[in-house]
Amino acid sequence: MAPIAPPVFWAQRSSESEPEKNLVLLTIEAPNLPPKPATKVDLQSDGFAFESKVQGDKSKSIEEKEYKFDLKLFGEIVPEVSFAERAHDKARSHIHREAVPKQHCF
Repeated sequence: MAPIAPPVFWAQRSSESEPEKNLVLLTIEAPNLPPKPATKVDLQSDGFAFESKVQGDKSKSIEEKEYKFDLKLFGEIVPEVSFAERAHDKARSHIHREAVPKQHCF
């Protein structure tokens, strides 16, 4: 089975005066996500990588699937203060950005 990209939702927050508010928020929807190490989230200085193999559950109509994707971001991120958490049906990440170019601030 070839890996596929799961549905990914994102939002971005930017602030010139408050660097801690320079965030990218990701939500990855994938039902039946297994815990680590079967679900891998890798925060890097230039992006984000996700990989997981979901076991099927016929009682919940969940098919077995393998998910994988890489997301490269414009500009550096700070992996040390960024984090990812897993719920049963989704993974969420709060990715802190080093700086946001002026044209991206609202």
